[in-house]
Amino acid sequence: MEDRKRVLVMEDDTSMRALLSLAFRDAGYDVLESTGASVPDFVVGQIDLAVVDINQPKAMDPERIALVRTVFPSVPVIAISGYFPTQAHAMSMLASRLGVERALAKPFRREALLQAAAALVGRVANGSG
Repeated sequence: MEDRKRVLVMEDDTSMRALLSLAFRDAGYDVLESTGASVPDFVVGQIDLAVVDINQPKAMDPERIALVRTVFPSVPVIAISGYFPTQAHAMSMLASRLGVERALAKPFRREALLQAAAALVGRVANGSG
């Protein structure tokens, strides 16, 4: 039986949260959802990855990231935002400054998200769906 990885999606936009969750479910992940204001009480046990929307224009308000790090200190985090720069070298520096493993600028391709997730949780991304 395959070990399904658990992803916490923290996104305040309902449509975007649904799209992110669908992409992960289609790729074989278990998904837990949050609007981002808090880590929901139903998130019990361990998660394998957190995808956190940063909705600040300067993209340097790591409140949600700090929240995830408090509850799950060793879980890899992918930060996403429409305010991030799109250049690859800038994304790497931004991820480092935010204290996350990856940063993706919206809009991004589903495949880019799943590849980043797979690299962080050690599974092969499934591009079907």
